[in-house]
Amino acid sequence: MDRKHIDDNHSVARYLADQLTDDEREEFEAYLRDHPDLVREIEAAARFKVGLDALEAKGELDPAIRAPGISWRARALALAAAVAVMAVGVAFWVTRGPSTGPLLASSASALLDSQGRALPATDPYPILRSRGSRSHDALVTLPAKPAAIALRVLPEYPPIADSSYRLRLSKLDENEQERALGEISGLRAEEDGFVAAYVRSDSLQPGTYRLRLMSGSATSSSNESAYGIKVRNAPPSP
Repeated sequence: MDRKHIDDNHSVARYLADQLTDDEREEFEAYLRDHPDLVREIEAAARFKVGLDALEAKGELDPAIRAPGISWRARALALAAAVAVMAVGVAFWVTRGPSTGPLLASSASALLDSQGRALPATDPYPILRSRGSRSHDALVTLPAKPAAIALRVLPEYPPIADSSYRLRLSKLDENEQERALGEISGLRAEEDGFVAAYVRSDSLQPGTYRLRLMSGSATSSSNESAYGIKVRNAPPSP
């Protein structure tokens, strides 16, 4: 899903009206996580919608529009003022909610908290293909507070024609179907052969994920390594 698809299919309005299918909603919310500018547009639309809904629920919408002796300009200003009051709660929820910055980054400093400060980085998790019988290649524990989870991925294949790597993270459902969460490109292997990347912890939930490391461009053939990652909450303190 890209911005053209969102605009052509009126996805924002349909999202606010709860008219997207489950698959469309998942793709749309995944796009929102990486595009905070669209979140701000939705916030503005939601403010207006919430205000209108609240006035209608209280039976005040129709009187506000049709009250006799009031000019249309005055009615519009009164309605806008009422909507603005109702918007305070929406603005507070958006401000206090989880950060909507990028999910993946090539450096920890690119992942910011709601105050615009860089998230602290965790100790690195080595990600490499397991040759045993385990169902996953790495076990990641979510930190108690938002952080940039450091991943060090060992490619199974060298990059094609000295190209960079792309990294894609997806979540698996109960049928092991992938739902893409984010992707970054332009990654280079370090001297020890590992590729470093960071993922924001507050965008993850316990469950099973798949990490794909690819070389070559998105439109050309590429070598690909796939890794299973199990994400869990931190165990309770003794």
